[in-house]
Amino acid sequence: MLSIIGRTLILSSALCVSDFGKFIICLNFFAFIKVFLKPGITHTLFNYIPQFEASGEERNKVASVCWLCIYVAMAISLPLSFFGVAFSKLIAIKIYGDASLAGPLCALAASSILFLVNDVASSLLRLKDKIVTSIFPATLASLCVFLIFCYCPVVVSRFDYAVYAVAVSELLISISLLAALWHYASDYLVCSKDVFFLKPIRSKMEGIKSTLKQTSIFGLLHGSSEAASAFLIGVFSSAKEVAYIGMAIQLARPVQFLHANVASVVVPRVSKLYGQRNLLSVLKILKMNFMSAMILFVLGGGAVFLFGDFLINQFLSPEYLQVLPVFYILLAAHILSLATVGFVPLSVASKQVDKRNYAVALRFLYLGVAVAIGLNAYSAAIVQLLAAISVRFLIDLPMYRKIKLEMGK
Repeated sequence: MLSIIGRTLILSSALCVSDFGKFIICLNFFAFIKVFLKPGITHTLFNYIPQFEASGEERNKVASVCWLCIYVAMAISLPLSFFGVAFSKLIAIKIYGDASLAGPLCALAASSILFLVNDVASSLLRLKDKIVTSIFPATLASLCVFLIFCYCPVVVSRFDYAVYAVAVSELLISISLLAALWHYASDYLVCSKDVFFLKPIRSKMEGIKSTLKQTSIFGLLHGSSEAASAFLIGVFSSAKEVAYIGMAIQLARPVQFLHANVASVVVPRVSKLYGQRNLLSVLKILKMNFMSAMILFVLGGGAVFLFGDFLINQFLSPEYLQVLPVFYILLAAHILSLATVGFVPLSVASKQVDKRNYAVALRFLYLGVAVAIGLNAYSAAIVQLLAAISVRFLIDLPMYRKIKLEMGK
C-alpha cells in the first residue's frame, strides 16, 4: 500500500499536472475496458469448489469448473490484448486526440494478455489458503515500480516511460501467479479428456452459467462507474480534472487493496458457513468486519484531515489541494464497501445477485445526472458515495434482518 502511495507522489511531483493526467488516462482506459470484459470467475470458483468438496464430489467436477473458468478467461484476454495492440494508435488519435498516447496504450494492451487468468490463479490459491502467495506477486511488482520511480529519474521524466514500467510489472504479476498456481494448486487442474470437454459438470452447467452471468453483471455494475467516471472526464473534461480524480483514486487505492485482501478471506469463509447454515458465525463475521472498517475510517480519515494539507504542500504542488475533498468522499465510499464485503457472497449463495445488481445499477443513474449538470472530479466522487449508500440500505440491511429472523426460527 505504501509503495502505491509512494509511486503516485513521486510521479505527480516529477510530471506536470497535464502529463500526470495523461498517465492516468492510459491506465484508466484499460481499467474501463476490463471492467466490461471481466466475468464473475472469482465468485463462481468460490461458490462451486467448496460445494463440490463439501459434498464429496469427485475431483473431476472441481477440475472441470477450473478449466471452464480458464477457457472463459483466455477467450476474453487474448482478443483484448490483440485488438488493443492493433488499434492503440487509432484509439489515441480518435478518442483522445493525442498520438503520444499510442505507445503506452499498446504496451498496456500487450501486458493484458493474461489479466483474467490472474483471477483464476489467485482464486485457486486462496482456496488453498495460500493467501499471502496470492497477493505477493502484485505487492512485489508494486514495490519494484516504486523503486524504479525512486532511483531511475529518466523513467519519471516522461509519462510514457512510467506507463511502460507499469505494463512490465503487470506482465510479471501474471507470470508469477501462474508459477505459484502450478506449484501450490496444480491438483485442482486434473488433466483428462472428459475434464477438458467439461463432461463432469454438464448436469450443473445451467447453474454455473447463471452464477457466471449474474456475478459478471454485478462486477460490471460495481466496478464500471468509477472507471466510467474517470474515462468520461478524460473525454469531456480537461487533463487536469483527470489528474485530480486520478490522484484521489490512487490515494484511496490502499483501501481498495485492503478490500481485496479482506474479501479474499471473508468471501470464501462466509460462503462456506452460509452453506453449512451456520448463521451465528456469519453474523459474527459481518459485525466484526463492519466495526473494523468503521474504526479504520475514523482513524484514517482523521489522520488525513489533520495532516492532508501539510503533506500535499510538502510533497506535491499546492494545486493538488483540490484533491482532498474528492479523496474524503472516495474514502467514505470505499470504507462503506469494505464494511459490508461479506454481503456479496451471501447474495450469491442465496441467489439474490439479480436484486443486488438492480441496486448497484442506480450508480449509472447518478452518473447520468452528474454528466448532465457537468461531470468533474468532485461530482464523480459523490456518485461513488451515493451508490455505496444505496446498496447498503436497499440490499445489505434487509439481508441482515432476514438472517437474524432465520436465526430466531
